[in-house]
This record gives sequence, structure tokens and C-alpha cells, in this order.
Amino acid sequence: MRIRMTEERSDRLRRLMQKTDESTKAGAIDTAMKHYLSDYLNKERVADELSTDMIEELSTAQLPLDRETSVGTGDD
Repeated sequence: MRIRMTEERSDRLRRLMQKTDESTKAGAIDTAMKHYLSDYLNKERVADELSTDMIEELSTAQLPLDRETSVGTGDD
């Protein structure tokens, strides 16, 4: 797979390699993908236990987090 590298993308990849302590682009990308998927699953798992403010704080454009809230009257 080929990825067209813009200056912005090259800079992000360079910073990612530094932050992940990876010596290859593939290693840095792999680490980032694993982190993204793990982070998403962890947030999804606890979303119902978090306040609306916390949900908004943890949500990003790249990793949106939301939850469903239902309100009942106590009558079945």
C-alpha cells in the first residue's frame, strides 16, 4: 500500500515515531492502530458509567464516544 505523504503527514509520522519509540514507520503506525482500537474498546466498555461531561471530554473527532440514555417511569 502506498500513502501519499504530505508535509503535515510526514511531520505527524515523525512525531509518532518519536513518541512510540519506534524506529520504523510501519512499527509506529502499527502501535498507533493498536492504541486506537484498544482505547475505543475501553471507552465503549465504560461509557455507561461516565457522566455526560466526561463523555464529552473523552470524545474526539477521531475517536467519538457517545452513550445511550433511557429514562423510565418505574412502571412496567
